[in-house]
Amino acid sequence: MPSMPNVKPTSVLHEILAWSSARPGWQRDALRRIVANGGINEADLRELEQICKAKHKVTSSNAASIVVQPLSLVNLPPAPGTGESVSLVSIGNLKHVNRLPSDQVLPFGESPGLTVIYGDNGSGKSGYARVIKKACRARGAPPVIRSNVFAASSAERASASIEFAVAGKNVSNMWTDGVASDPRLGNVFVFDASSASNYLNEDSPAVFTPHGLDVLPMLSKTCDAIRDRLQDEVKKVSASITGIAANWKFDAATRVGKLVENLSATTKESDVDTLAGLDPEQTRRLQDLSEALKADPLQKAKETRAAAARLDAFAAKVADTAGALAVEKVEELRLLVDEAKCADEAAKAFAASRFDSSFLIGTGTQVWRTLWDSARSFSLSSAYLDQKFPFIGTAARCVLCQQDLESKAVQRLVAFEEFCRDKSQQIAKESASRLKDAKDALAKINTLVPELEKLDADLVVMTSEQRAAIAAFVNHADERLAVLKKNVTEQVWKVPCAIPGSAETWIRHASAALEIRAKIEQSAHDQATREKLMQERSDLEAREWLVRVKTDVLEQIERHKLIHKLKECLKDTATTAITTKSTELTKLFVTDAFAERFQTEAKALGLRTLEVTLKAVQGKKGETRFGLRLEATTGHRVAEIASEGEQRCVALAAFMAELSQASHRSSLVFDDPVSSLDHWHRERIANRLVDESKIRQVIVFTHDAVFLNDLHSNAARSGVVADICHLEWSGSTPGKYVKGLPWDLKTVEDRFDKLEKEQKAIANAWNPVPNEDNIQSMRRSYSWLRATLERMVEKEIFSDVVFRFRSYVDIKKLDGVVGFASSECAELQRLVQRCHGVTDAHDPAQAKQAAVPMPADLAADIAAAQKLLADIRIRRKVTKEVPVVPQSQPGTH
Repeated sequence: MPSMPNVKPTSVLHEILAWSSARPGWQRDALRRIVANGGINEADLRELEQICKAKHKVTSSNAASIVVQPLSLVNLPPAPGTGESVSLVSIGNLKHVNRLPSDQVLPFGESPGLTVIYGDNGSGKSGYARVIKKACRARGAPPVIRSNVFAASSAERASASIEFAVAGKNVSNMWTDGVASDPRLGNVFVFDASSASNYLNEDSPAVFTPHGLDVLPMLSKTCDAIRDRLQDEVKKVSASITGIAANWKFDAATRVGKLVENLSATTKESDVDTLAGLDPEQTRRLQDLSEALKADPLQKAKETRAAAARLDAFAAKVADTAGALAVEKVEELRLLVDEAKCADEAAKAFAASRFDSSFLIGTGTQVWRTLWDSARSFSLSSAYLDQKFPFIGTAARCVLCQQDLESKAVQRLVAFEEFCRDKSQQIAKESASRLKDAKDALAKINTLVPELEKLDADLVVMTSEQRAAIAAFVNHADERLAVLKKNVTEQVWKVPCAIPGSAETWIRHASAALEIRAKIEQSAHDQATREKLMQERSDLEAREWLVRVKTDVLEQIERHKLIHKLKECLKDTATTAITTKSTELTKLFVTDAFAERFQTEAKALGLRTLEVTLKAVQGKKGETRFGLRLEATTGHRVAEIASEGEQRCVALAAFMAELSQASHRSSLVFDDPVSSLDHWHRERIANRLVDESKIRQVIVFTHDAVFLNDLHSNAARSGVVADICHLEWSGSTPGKYVKGLPWDLKTVEDRFDKLEKEQKAIANAWNPVPNEDNIQSMRRSYSWLRATLERMVEKEIFSDVVFRFRSYVDIKKLDGVVGFASSECAELQRLVQRCHGVTDAHDPAQAKQAAVPMPADLAADIAAAQKLLADIRIRRKVTKEVPVVPQSQPGTH
């Protein structure tokens, strides 16, 4: 019963393609992978997740960019109604496909028609079938094609040249594993163990999904898998956010607390910058508040005002010192030193000219002058009142040594007084006096460093920069003072260091700040005011804390942004639209006629032990699938109840029913379709495949000789031309193509043809004295001749009524059994005996040394056997043409 087209407006896959244009890019790429490869693997999931993330800019720095390749027409067979039937012509030039030869072409028979490729296990059938399955994008898990594992490993991909026909025109396609083949090859249907398992899906109780309808459920599962990955990442990032936030200690009532407590993807970095840190004024304010809120507010205010007073006093000292050490003051002092020095030098020069070596050294110097001035004062005030100094009158004595004055002494005293009354001496004296006054003034100026050290605790309101400026002023001022004092004392001028600007202003500011603090402290005595001050302090402390954790806070915001992006990615994994479309497609393509077709196919294939029906099944997430159900039981899968053979029949029925959905009549390829089936089901399947070969090309790979015979005999009975070949090993390589049946399955005529060819080959290689190879070739040929004679008995003498490879007795051929002449029997026995004497089946006596037949003898025996066959057929024909005269019955005339 050939499959008849059931034309649909389009195919499931083409409907999915049109629908997918509005789906996220990663889903479109996933659809391509599902259609091309039959599913999604772990590597696919990683890449699809990366594509999904890239859309929402969730990418890592080391992630390679993946180009989205959406599902397209090149991935699909042509739409029903527009696609043309495709038949396979040949496959060849295989490279890196198991151990199959690369210099061979495997041809396929005509379309419509039956092609059977027979071969024992390991003969190479599966290698060809795998290539066809991958190139034609058959359903089920794609097979893995390896190169020759017994040879040096190769990184080359498997490839083959596939020739196919479309609308009577041959098309050549070079197929490479992993590269999309010509989409028209997708019209070829392939059935093997993997596709059979696909029909009996294990995800739910024996669910069957028509071709293409399993794509969206797989996409839905892929969405679930991507969602799980994204949710896991969200959980990890959320856990990181929670863990980091747990280490933060802040007052939630402050502005900073409210900001940090409500961090989100929309939090601006500028909001954090605004609240992070304090300016100098705010820093002082925090210090004031911290001090004000300590201990007893009133006592604290009293202490603070005392500190302010100390600073005011110190500021006054700083001001005085700054004034005394001002540039103009220093310049005045330098002039006094210079003046005193110059006057002293002038006086010394005058003295040097008046006092020679006869005078004591030092006479006329300042020290001596002091002595002279003291003597004058003593004379005028005590010794000689109302007398001019020096007194040199009668009875006058020296006021120093109190000796009577002699003339020379008188002269010296007069000279000394004249010297002292000289102008230069007067100037020197006056300069020295002024310098002494300056020195006394400097002595009154105290150093500032010890004072500053005493005030260290009072300067806490100052910044470190301000305190450093004060310290610099004080240190330089003390150093300047020391240098000036030394200059005055030694009357040697050394330029003193400069001093910075006066620190009085900073100290006054600090004093004012302490006064403000004192007021705050005093006001803190009031409870309501204290609470406000405490809140203000908390706000400032929170801002100070925020600047320390600012980097962590900004990273936290980035984590919130990442979660937001991941949640956007999660929206792209929603499956509602997928489920809706899957339900829609199921209603469109899964019809009652389809279900009825399955019943028809199951009956045609001989499924009689189980009652299995196709029903609409509500799957996960609301997906509607078409499931295989057992009528007499519930809750059990078909695979749990059915035998392996019954499962294969169910899958084949589903496969054949699926063909009714296609409008084209492309080739069917079967790889060992009757595995685990008994002889009765083999025959039914053979009948079905031969029946289907009447309208399309049917290609069957099999290692089952009985099934091969069923296909062959049923094709002959149905008038279908069967193109049969077999694969065998050649040397160490499997897969050699040989036209026709293997020897055991050849017809009598084919065997005689092969024997004649073998006889000619033996004759060409025959030696005058046969060698071992000649003898073995001759014995093998006689073994074949004996087997052919036995096949003649089965096929010709007994007219194929009973055949060893067939499961039934063909009563319809019984009229061909018309007797057996004694001469034919004798000839047959002679020939068989002749074979027995030559074949390896018997070990000849060593002493006999029986002669081996010559090639001419073999030719004569083959000819005799052919004549016997011809005589039997002529006799049977003549006998069948003679009318049978019915015998008269008793009592009749």
